[in-house]
Amino acid sequence: MLCATEALFAAKPSSLSDATRVQKAADWIGGAKANIGIQGKDYRFVGNPNSLNRCDRVVFTIGIRQFLYDGAVKEAVLEYANEPFGALEENEIGLEWIASGRSTVRPEDIIASDSEAFCNYTITPQSPKFITIDVTDLVNKALSIGDGYITFRVINVSTETRGNLKSTAEGICIPHESVRLLVNRKASEKR
Repeated sequence: MLCATEALFAAKPSSLSDATRVQKAADWIGGAKANIGIQGKDYRFVGNPNSLNRCDRVVFTIGIRQFLYDGAVKEAVLEYANEPFGALEENEIGLEWIASGRSTVRPEDIIASDSEAFCNYTITPQSPKFITIDVTDLVNKALSIGDGYITFRVINVSTETRGNLKSTAEGICIPHESVRLLVNRKASEKR
């Protein structure tokens, strides 16, 4: 499943309107913190971080409790930075939704089977850094079942499918501070 109409790449983060609420990642796990020569930064790796055939993934949860009373939102866009790393040529990255929202993520969420594939997108070293994906349907689905959090998992479909062919690091890093959910409430229900 591709994000043909839902995913947009940009060189910098989205600009915000007055109507937008920004929700940051409440908790995240996975993807060994990559040592890429930048001290004091919290980057998580998606793909193979070394010469072994690892398949690191990242799972993060974002609070949406404040929208439960409304029951639905007008628009929700997930945004984060993709920082290519290693012998990356072209990788397909997958975004999944873990169906049961949690306030904190658990180690087993890295391989949880209660996930749904949402979309895949291709990244190369030349791809713009930031990606925004329309996740309005997912947020509204989570709100309709009463979840106060929405949980996402990012995987490297390419490395998980074909393995580590060059026996070296390959994938993307996601800086923690770049993950955010931009939400616009329905016009009649703004507070």
